[in-house]
Amino acid sequence: MAEAIFIGTILTATSVTITAQSLINLGQLKSKIGSTILGAAVIDDVLGLIVLSVVIALAPLMAHTGLASWSGLSITLDAWLSA
Repeated sequence: MAEAIFIGTILTATSVTITAQSLINLGQLKSKIGSTILGAAVIDDVLGLIVLSVVIALAPLMAHTGLASWSGLSITLDAWLSA
């Protein structure tokens, strides 16, 4: 189960470079729509990295117990927020 969660989380990452290159090819990079698409892609990647970091931090817990505990999640989020 932990492997499936990890692989699923990895697959959430997208490539902003491909999006930007596509918008350049279409001549829409500097348009309002192009900026919106690129901004959404960046936000999506940042959120994906946050989720990936939480999943990686909880992986040892999931390996031993089979599921993550709320205390493990709170410790991970506390460390991330205080950094």
